Amino acid sequence: MDFCWQDNADPDMLVAFAAAGVPMPMQQHPIYGAVLRRLGREVRYGLWRAAGAPAGLAQVARRPGLALLSRGPLWLDPEPPAPSLRDIAGSALTIATPEHPVAGRGLIPIVAPRSQAIWHLPGDAALLRAGLRANWRNKLLRAERMAGAITVRVSAKADAGWLYAAEAAQRLARRYHALPPGFAEVWRAVAPGSFLLYEARRDGQPVAGMLILKHWPWASYHLSWSGAQGRQLNAQRLLLWRAARDLQDDGFAAFDLGDVNSGAAPGLADFKAGTGAEIRALGPTLLVLPRLTRRRW
Repeated sequence: MDFCWQDNADPDMLVAFAAAGVPMPMQQHPIYGAVLRRLGREVRYGLWRAAGAPAGLAQVARRPGLALLSRGPLWLDPEPPAPSLRDIAGSALTIATPEHPVAGRGLIPIVAPRSQAIWHLPGDAALLRAGLRANWRNKLLRAERMAGAITVRVSAKADAGWLYAAEAAQRLARRYHALPPGFAEVWRAVAPGSFLLYEARRDGQPVAGMLILKHWPWASYHLSWSGAQGRQLNAQRLLLWRAARDLQDDGFAAFDLGDVNSGAAPGLADFKAGTGAEIRALGPTLLVLPRLTRRRW
């Protein structure tokens, strides 16, 4: 298998990968790469070819002394050759978190695998609803019956400052980490139509909010917050369902609900799993040792 570096992703290749049903997590989409470039990171694409045809693609970000490959590479073959990950390693320390578990020579696990909730979106709304767990569906029904008490707004242009502030306080209280608000705002600047703010309001005041980032053919549940009233009204459930239906109507294949770490946040893990999402184990975070003959970055 041949390997080379490219400065930019080939749009036609990404379309072909999407058409073949290749997973498209946010961290491997060109919008993500464009955002990182705006934030001062160097980004390049590793391309593998087999018999002259594209076989795999990796978006790799680099800062001084460190190269990062997150949720990749993208492979047309569902069982790619694991040692090929070593092609991306150069003189910098290289860390990779592949989308699927892999092992092989030169791949040293350093962090245990995490799991991700991937909500697949069938073309039929009835099938999507039927996939909900009974308890989740019942609570959604209660929220829908209370729709008169909640105003749901969806916007690509609305000010998300209130949601950033509320989620930051929530993050501090619950002791978890997330990308800074600046990341989402740069995403909006790079791809305005791929940023959606969902708000639930009662008497004009926000009771819940959610930010969705779209990266065709997938989308990601980026951050969210719900206050006491929102939890009482199941507003977050209503927003997530509305987002899934909107994505489904627009032809998106999957909705990435993010990390599922039941040990640290069992309630959130149950909330995500209740959608009927696939709970997918990612590969462990790896230290990738270079080949003796290194590929030049």
